[in-house]
Amino acid sequence: MYAAAGGKAAAEAKVQGKLPPPEIKWEKHQVHDRRNIISLASASASYGSGDGSIIIASCSEGTDIKLWSAADGKCLGTADTNQLKNTMATISRDGRFIAAAAFTADVKVWEIVYAKDGSVREVSKVMQLKGHKSAVTWLDFTHDSTGIVTASKDGTIRIWNINVRYHLDEDPKCLKVLPIPHQDSKGVTVHYDRIALSGDTKTLAVTHGSTLQWLDLDSGTIIESIENAHDGLITGLAWSPEPLPTEKGRACIIATASLDKRVKLWFPPR
Repeated sequence: MYAAAGGKAAAEAKVQGKLPPPEIKWEKHQVHDRRNIISLASASASYGSGDGSIIIASCSEGTDIKLWSAADGKCLGTADTNQLKNTMATISRDGRFIAAAAFTADVKVWEIVYAKDGSVREVSKVMQLKGHKSAVTWLDFTHDSTGIVTASKDGTIRIWNINVRYHLDEDPKCLKVLPIPHQDSKGVTVHYDRIALSGDTKTLAVTHGSTLQWLDLDSGTIIESIENAHDGLITGLAWSPEPLPTEKGRACIIATASLDKRVKLWFPPR
């Protein structure tokens, strides 16, 4: 875990007009029994009695997911998909839910339960998203943490309402099914490697290989497509959490990372 640098290095960098290099705050080894970590996600524990601290979910290539305190690296809880192997996992922005895509078509969702003192008491499975016909490749929560968007190898994108009374066995509801509007040179529908939902839930940024696209989530159509956005596979995709000042005014921008060892920032098409 890295944190902003302090001390002499930070002071010297400030004098030189440079950003100081980050410092290692803490580190853990073999946290998933030598299995690779395939995704990391973080959020502020702001739901309910959460104390507002930053929590991190690490997802292994096996079936386990672990929850960590960003402050000191303490393991706060674990979850297991029991689905042969994981694809990815993420946390809702209010720190209430963890959702994971794995080997099967179903998505499992856990609730992070907080004690009265704000600490994590347990991680409890509360619901499952059923409807896709093939494995889910990526998912993202809406910014209000009441919905999830999923992309699957079955060629569809689904929008779900998870704001349900799951403690009364009420199932999450699929609100919309959209066909993936991207075909390869042979006319075969591709699957998206990664997706990221804009704060207003109107635009979905997606990647396939080195291609970056923006979709209109109302119609499911492609707003803009950039082939070869990187010189390698795109491995990271994220919206800025709030509008940033730019030469074109304040805007939420997209960051992409790639195997070409570059990070790029993009203006949304609208």
